[in-house]
Amino acid sequence: MADGVGTTIVVLSLLATVLSVSSLEPLVTLRTGTVRGTVVDVAGTQVNAYLGIPYAKPPVGELRFKPPVPPDSWEGVYNATERPTDCYQKLGLYNSPDRSEDCLYVNVWQPPSRPHYGAVMVWIHGGGFIEGSGTGGDGRGSGQFLAATEHVLVVSMNYRLGALGFLALGTDDAPGNMGLLDQKLALQWVQDNIERFGGNPDRVTVFGNSAGGASAHFHLLSPSSSGLFRRAILQSGAALSNWALTPRDVAMTRGRALASTLGCRQPEVRDMVACLRTLSAEDIVDNQLEGFLEFGFTPVVDGNFLPSDPSELANRNRSNVDVMAGFTTNEGSIFVARETSLGFNPSTDSFINKTQYINTIQAFLPSLNDFGVDAVTFEYTDWRGLENPAVYRDAAENMVGDYSFKCPVIEASLARARVGGKVYMYQFNHVLSNLPPPLWSGPFHTSEIAMVFGLPLDPSQSYTPDEDRLSRKMMGHWSNFAKTGDPNDSGSERWPAYNQTDQSYIVLDTQTVRVAQWPRARPCAFWREYLWQLQEQTDNLPCQQLTGGQKLTARLPSLTYICLGILLTMCF
Repeated sequence: MADGVGTTIVVLSLLATVLSVSSLEPLVTLRTGTVRGTVVDVAGTQVNAYLGIPYAKPPVGELRFKPPVPPDSWEGVYNATERPTDCYQKLGLYNSPDRSEDCLYVNVWQPPSRPHYGAVMVWIHGGGFIEGSGTGGDGRGSGQFLAATEHVLVVSMNYRLGALGFLALGTDDAPGNMGLLDQKLALQWVQDNIERFGGNPDRVTVFGNSAGGASAHFHLLSPSSSGLFRRAILQSGAALSNWALTPRDVAMTRGRALASTLGCRQPEVRDMVACLRTLSAEDIVDNQLEGFLEFGFTPVVDGNFLPSDPSELANRNRSNVDVMAGFTTNEGSIFVARETSLGFNPSTDSFINKTQYINTIQAFLPSLNDFGVDAVTFEYTDWRGLENPAVYRDAAENMVGDYSFKCPVIEASLARARVGGKVYMYQFNHVLSNLPPPLWSGPFHTSEIAMVFGLPLDPSQSYTPDEDRLSRKMMGHWSNFAKTGDPNDSGSERWPAYNQTDQSYIVLDTQTVRVAQWPRARPCAFWREYLWQLQEQTDNLPCQQLTGGQKLTARLPSLTYICLGILLTMCF
């Protein structure tokens, strides 16, 4: 009798141990096989994290430069418990030294409530299409706090970057837009598998910052991504941004130049690409062209994923996708701060003079003629504060921020509103308390990401109680939008929809929410309605030697009037 009792106790003990272990190792069976996740303690609760689930075959060997291919099924249990390697890129501030071409993985954070048909938020990281990670080493991109506090499923992804993701030579061997096609396949993976985590494939929101925001916009505009998501959040990036799209002929020229630099000078594209496939990823990445907000290899109009220019697609896209979009107050600061050759320095106040300001304009917009440079100088100089030593530094920051980030996001929102889409807009206006140098950078590009992903809730991070509250408020807005298409909650503060009539938006900071109107109306009109027409009208003057201009959006009507006296004075 005693032996039987003892045996029973041992069996029950072993069973309890097995159940305890299995509870710490959540399992989900996907279409391709079973994955094992891990349990994360976060914000007083627990979240299931599945890290590094393959959504495509490794794009290596013959698959380098080609569209992604779905993965094979596997036997047994796949361990999805560790952060996947970053896609191959140059080492930078936020990426990991652990880089590989075998990088096409998704990550899923499952909330403690184990929702049935819950809302899903799919994050696309930024980085100019040349760097970044779906699980940034600084915590940005990790969905654990969003999942824990807002009870949404969060998915992130890696996608190919730089020439490995966007080499466009116009053939099936290197068609371009491979990185966007990676994202599309990841979104298809969500459609096929997210129900198994408790998510609703009909309530998917794609959101991203900078190149991630531009990517979300590209998918909104691409007919081939239709039906893969219901809502989109564009944070400081749009497909209309000057850095987000490379003209196809320029992309092909750059691709051939890269191949030539690496010794692949075959006249036939197929042979050239075959040569490039024999080289290391490091050689290819280290020889990419990069410049002042110029990233070398970015999306192109390929006639398939992107059938025509984004501005044309934006003005006729009538899909039922809800949009939220916004920008930070000082979008341009971190970009001008690193241009030390122009007089800036992240460690100083960067009080540049007028000559250095003009040099910055010419470096940022090298195609501008003298009239264009003078127009930008005039438009962005604060004539009320010429004695302020920061006047030209701030002018340069505003110029870069407006042209590259704020105005494209605003134009994308306007285009969406014009075709009847539901739009909400914000401005992030909080200076992070743990602000890195330069101290004058203000609410800089990407600074809102920390709030969106709940980093102030992490006790190991040095944020203030006010930032904790701001982060919780913003996570609520973002998740409410993902759940319902409306960022408002039951509180008294109201976030009005954005429309053509008054262009209302909210200002997000640690103070009471403020509603404002007509974001950056004059400077965006300057880029949209004036500067490039001025360039066109003055290109053929005998006193100019020019290379031609570029446009923020589609071709615009010509100027009807130019001051002849000013032109004659400038020419002679």
